[in-house]
Amino acid sequence: IPTTRLRVEPGESALLRVTLPALFAEPRVALSRVCAFLAGMSEDWMSSLLRRLFAFLGEEIGRKLWLERTGGSLRYVGDLLGLFGEQRWILLLRDGRETVASMAEHPTFAYGLLKREHPGRLNEGVERLKGGARGNEVLGWEPFARSWVWQVTEGLRQLEASASRGAVCQVRFEDLLAEPRREIERLGRCVGVGTGEPAWLEEVSRRVRVPCSKFSQLGTAERAIIEKICRPGLAALGYC
Repeated sequence: IPTTRLRVEPGESALLRVTLPALFAEPRVALSRVCAFLAGMSEDWMSSLLRRLFAFLGEEIGRKLWLERTGGSLRYVGDLLGLFGEQRWILLLRDGRETVASMAEHPTFAYGLLKREHPGRLNEGVERLKGGARGNEVLGWEPFARSWVWQVTEGLRQLEASASRGAVCQVRFEDLLAEPRREIERLGRCVGVGTGEPAWLEEVSRRVRVPCSKFSQLGTAERAIIEKICRPGLAALGYC
């Protein structure tokens, strides 16, 4: 997987930010091929178009199975289930306290919260983020914790209301770190890959790295704020 970060100019496709650089050594060439493929397609339902696009990209990189992972997608999982209800799903759960501590380090989350909850402070907040300020230094911890709780509770509600919930394979991030081979083998059975392939399991398991706990590095008062707000989400996921 290419590790060089691609500089994306204003107005260029968002596919050049993450998706194509992770798949192709020449992402702009790949984008041209994607555009040519899409240009030859007639108007169609979004689900059909995306299925054909995923199949095309799979052929381009020589893969038979597409695993799509989009961060924060739990908040609109109902729409995804409506488009791809017959597909197999993996619900990756993580302790919300660690998630919130991590969210504050990514300017994208802070920008979204500023735009949605504090539009009057958007320009000022963006300048501070550009200057290296962390999200919690701009907004405090409360908006990040509330956002996580809402995403979890709303996502679980949408999953519960869906007829596809029986096809959902749940795995905890903490279990994946503690027992990578066991959890990867279980995930492989869910999506139909790697079963009966010890060498593949061993190779993939070795790629798992245990990150440092960001939540435990926070001060007592900060941890207390996050813990209190996250409690409903933690309870919904069985963490407390």
